Amino acid sequence: MSEATWDVQDGAIVERPRNVRNHPLLNRIYERHDELIAEQLPAGRTLELAFGQHMHPRADIGLEGWPSNAEIVRKPALAGDARALPFADDSFDALIGRRFSPSRPARGPP
Repeated sequence: MSEATWDVQDGAIVERPRNVRNHPLLNRIYERHDELIAEQLPAGRTLELAFGQHMHPRADIGLEGWPSNAEIVRKPALAGDARALPFADDSFDALIGRRFSPSRPARGPP
């Protein structure tokens, strides 16, 4: 996967579409990740943010930055921006967000 996998769309950084099932090791990592997440999810409704092309099996709905990803999953999904969620407060009991990176301080010159 040497190609860039990220892009800026409407001012947000989004992952370019890729099917993890075409990458056996990555697919197995996602499957194991799904298992570990499922062990921690409470009962109730779950929202997944930035799911790419692989939404967690227990997510009830997803919000994805790349519209084509939201169109191909077999669960309810919306294309949108996580900075402005289109849901009422207290709509969900859990949130899955596995593609987020902690903010890092800017690096100075080498």
